[in-house]
Amino acid sequence: MYREAAAAPPDPGESFCYFCGRRGRADQPCVACRVEMPAIPCACGARCSPFETACPHCRGPLREPDLPPMDCPACAAAHRPAGPLVRFSTDDLTLHGCNTCRGVFVAARAWCSLLLSPHRAPELPAAGPSSGGTLASLNCPACRRELERGAFAGRSGVTVDLCDRHGLWLDADELRGILRFCAEGGRDLSAAEAAPLVLPPPIRMPNTFLQAGLTGGRPGGRAGGLAETLTFGLIAIALAVAVSAIQKCSRDRHSSPGRGVHDAPAPTGAVAGK
Repeated sequence: MYREAAAAPPDPGESFCYFCGRRGRADQPCVACRVEMPAIPCACGARCSPFETACPHCRGPLREPDLPPMDCPACAAAHRPAGPLVRFSTDDLTLHGCNTCRGVFVAARAWCSLLLSPHRAPELPAAGPSSGGTLASLNCPACRRELERGAFAGRSGVTVDLCDRHGLWLDADELRGILRFCAEGGRDLSAAEAAPLVLPPPIRMPNTFLQAGLTGGRPGGRAGGLAETLTFGLIAIALAVAVSAIQKCSRDRHSSPGRGVHDAPAPTGAVAGK
């Protein structure tokens, strides 16, 4: 059941990014995070808007691919006993949800319909006491490929798991959180703010001194003092190595065997042959 009436029709070819919610063309990557936009594939090879019912290129009918019976990816990763995802429809969209963890799988048409008017959030069952975010990597319930994980819109506080061919997996209450974020204007941000959206591998700091410098330690404070000590220490070591190399070069020149009078430079003003 929806809370508000349907929004205005979308623009031709329009889609909404899975990773940041921005509007864009279904046949082009998202301008902010550069991932493929949700689309319905046509038999002619075109990537069409999820809002379209006929291909604008060949005029053939467009149907979202039928999904097979699917197990819950979150419960499978957590080794929880759970039945298959349950298909349920509400007005003009279809979702697949888990009765155990309350997660939901959202395909392209349902996703774009929801983001077109995020105030129309469907009433979904609330998370149970034992459900929670999944730390392990998940596999697509349709094709079993590993899902790509990212932070939705960079600063929404919601982590999503994406299969670019079949849809988006959201843990319990995450769909509600995304729609609330979009309804409040959170996705209206610049491309620089929205990207990168794919979660990077953890940064391994070489030591606490560099970490203090990167986190804004001030000179005189504990973090700043350690960073300064490291800097001056490295400079002193570099100078000592340079001086040692110069001294060694000088000793080698003076102690080289076979150097005779003919090797010495001629005095200033000397005439050749004399």
